[in-house]
Amino acid sequence: MADIFVSYRRGDSAGHTGRLVDSLERHFGRQAVFQDVQSIGAGRRWDEVIRDGVSSCRVLVAVIGRDWLAADQGGRRRIDDPQDHLRREVVTALEREVPVVPVLVEGARMPVEAELPDDLKPLVRWQAHELSDSRWEYDTGRLMSMIASAAAIVPQQQVAPRPRRIKPVHAGAAAALVIAGAVWLLWPDADVIPELPPDAVPSVPDGGAHADSGAVAVAPASFEGNWYDEDAAEWGIRVDQDKVEINHTAAGTGTAIGYGQGTISDRSISFEYVVMVPDEPRLSGQLVLSDDGQRLTGVLTDLKNGGTTRILLHRRSS
Repeated sequence: MADIFVSYRRGDSAGHTGRLVDSLERHFGRQAVFQDVQSIGAGRRWDEVIRDGVSSCRVLVAVIGRDWLAADQGGRRRIDDPQDHLRREVVTALEREVPVVPVLVEGARMPVEAELPDDLKPLVRWQAHELSDSRWEYDTGRLMSMIASAAAIVPQQQVAPRPRRIKPVHAGAAAALVIAGAVWLLWPDADVIPELPPDAVPSVPDGGAHADSGAVAVAPASFEGNWYDEDAAEWGIRVDQDKVEINHTAAGTGTAIGYGQGTISDRSISFEYVVMVPDEPRLSGQLVLSDDGQRLTGVLTDLKNGGTTRILLHRRSS
């Protein structure tokens, strides 16, 4: 099994987790990293595979976004359910006494002990690490060093990035959205003291510390152009300064599936998405650009029922 287990909540931090996994795989190698969407093969029980993964990993990376402690539609926090998959992942690692690295994204804060169930309270004893979009390369470089030191995992230099197919829970989700009247999927579901403030992060020349740690250059953030998803549907993104317009059309026919408008912040897009069906359900979306600039990963969340659908877009070559 993989040495590094990445624990996250899909509706909370899917886009940033996908980008982090890209960085982890380049640094430590593909086989060293476990993420549910890419590590569970067809025909296998996800709960058993996750249990085995947590039970054999050498370090657990707990990605915490702003909705990590959020409540479900009934008003109950999912983290309070003893069967919550995320809670079970982290508790298992804590009980095994393997290193746990809380990773904060999207400006999230580290939960305090009073906010956690009893079996999760030991999580606050582990030093958290913040990942910022504006200093991603520097922050992930430090994170790789922390993981290698804490779990004695040897980095694999010059591991080429690989395209990752994120398999949706239901094949053809985008097409089914239109055909079935937009039936969206509901997925199962001490403060950090930064070592350096954002404006104090030193620049690293070529061949410097990041080269030694296996980091690679990050492509400039560019969202403009045509993209396609796992169902070959087209996503046209048009940029005007920090504003974006998104047009989502069916493969071949060009039939409108949905459209969105939003804003850009560094390497991510936050937008509102409207499905082109009679009742026009509205969703909120987030997409995060991969380090190589060729993929967008993220999630659409139904504003009415909280259901979420994963997105993986590939840049279409001109």
